[in-house]
Amino acid sequence: MGEVTRSFDEEYDVAVIGSGAGGLSCAAFLAKSGRRVKVFERNSFPGGYCSSFNKSGFTFNPAAATVHACGPEGYLTKLLTELGLGDRIEFRQIKPVFKISIADRSFIMPTGFDAWESMLIKDFPGEKEGITKFLNTVKAVVTEVKGSSPSSLILKYQDKVAKDVMDEYIADPLLRAVISSIFYGATPPSIRPAVLFCVGLNTHLEDGDYYAVGGAQAIADVFVSGLEAFGGKLELNTGVTRILVEDGRAIGVETTDGRRIKAGFVASNVAAMQTFGGLVSQREMAAVAPGFIDKLRGLEINASSLMVNIGTDLDLDSLGITDSQIMVHESTDFEKEWEDNTQGNMAGSPIAIFIPTLLDPSQAPPKSHVVAIFTYAPYCLPGRDWSREEEARLADVLIKKAERVLPDLSKHIVVMDISTPRTLESYTLNTQGATDGKAFRQSIQARSRFSLICFRNVTELRR
Repeated sequence: MGEVTRSFDEEYDVAVIGSGAGGLSCAAFLAKSGRRVKVFERNSFPGGYCSSFNKSGFTFNPAAATVHACGPEGYLTKLLTELGLGDRIEFRQIKPVFKISIADRSFIMPTGFDAWESMLIKDFPGEKEGITKFLNTVKAVVTEVKGSSPSSLILKYQDKVAKDVMDEYIADPLLRAVISSIFYGATPPSIRPAVLFCVGLNTHLEDGDYYAVGGAQAIADVFVSGLEAFGGKLELNTGVTRILVEDGRAIGVETTDGRRIKAGFVASNVAAMQTFGGLVSQREMAAVAPGFIDKLRGLEINASSLMVNIGTDLDLDSLGITDSQIMVHESTDFEKEWEDNTQGNMAGSPIAIFIPTLLDPSQAPPKSHVVAIFTYAPYCLPGRDWSREEEARLADVLIKKAERVLPDLSKHIVVMDISTPRTLESYTLNTQGATDGKAFRQSIQARSRFSLICFRNVTELRR
């Protein structure tokens, strides 16, 4: 019996699978345009990586913490404004953006190209000319990215990595490390696509980093409020087991409780491997896109992460701690640090420390703080498993690293929560708990083509 001839339990214009930030924002805009929209979420809460939870009075973010583009001209600000939600959430800017500790040296990353350029020249006077040319190149690449079509710099760097850009202008290995450290850990310039590197650097410098008052969950919740205000629906505790396909076109979804939902369009906000070859069968994919599954499987999955959230009564005021984001590196050799990350050798890994309570004290009891310690980590630990004992051992390694800038942290732990790659996978079903999707070293051209396909599909939906 064909899919069309079988009965359906409900009918919508659009069925959205997954209530991560992407799914919720997509659904909210479609609902605003007059579409009948329903979002299906397998968890008991919306948000995916963009979520928070409370433990003993402390608000922890298992994944996402800081966000970008929340200034007056930021795209997130514009999205929320267009949805009429701009006054329902408060973002606090993080100033300075980072404190960077590399070996025995410390550096500050302020907001703004001019301020950072001045600071880098002050710390590295011999690299003055290269610093200026490098930052001018970054700004020029971003200008081209915002244009309507690729031009000279995009074509020049589309198949290159960040290392290639820095090789043209920056010689000092310490300066190269300072520039690279903005990407939350040891992600080396040799694997991050050059164009994405320039865009990411511009995002940190031009608009800065922000924290949502109330935690990451506040971002998901505000999109839910917009979705529902426009008549859209969110159904929690309901996963999707299958995307229904008829004659090569999605016509609806089947839920975990056996219901069949008819939909003119289906938007999936779950991982590509879970969507194609999973929710849509390999046979169905082969009929409409021969070879697509094989190409998808050929892409390398990027590393996941290990995050230790700590509720602490450590007196940060007495320690003079005012920076909410601190990067700690063992050396300028980011290639070695990344290798340690991917092998689960946390002793050689860098860490990123985030203290949200310096921006939003309501996230902890009085005279207390939340300290989140992050590093990249592999889904499979070489020669061992992600057991409770191993989690605790690696968490202890990260805490000891953090004590370089937060003395005696281990003696002031009130409560602790550990998120491993397996935890992140359970939250979102993201393949292997990946925090950044496919590996950075994958071709920027492939990413660009996929983004264009997504844009065209969303444009069709909004019509």
